Amino acid sequence: MRRIEPAHLKKKYIDKGVDFLLLDVRDYQDRNKRNVGGYHLPVGTIVASIRLLAAYKNKPIIVMCKAPGNRAAKQAASILTARHFKDVQVLNGGIYRWRYKYKRETIPSLMEN
Repeated sequence: MRRIEPAHLKKKYIDKGVDFLLLDVRDYQDRNKRNVGGYHLPVGTIVASIRLLAAYKNKPIIVMCKAPGNRAAKQAASILTARHFKDVQVLNGGIYRWRYKYKRETIPSLMEN
């Protein structure tokens, strides 16, 4: 499972204007408390919603969850990888590490909701 550090995400993708999909797989309650952008699709709904993501099969997808353990993000990344999505990475440390480093800065993404 590939991981990406928040600083690397910012430097490699955001600062250079590279298109990527930020996939927020937290539950609705966590998303409503702390939202930094991206497309929200709780981990338990990914299999049923896989068609929504089909356009991103060959684009970078950064999967984000809440906590440093990245349990939900790892699960979502495994589902996507098993379905032949090519470039799936887990945001190491989740939203907590992003917010610690970049405070309230949002993450631009190809698709948002």
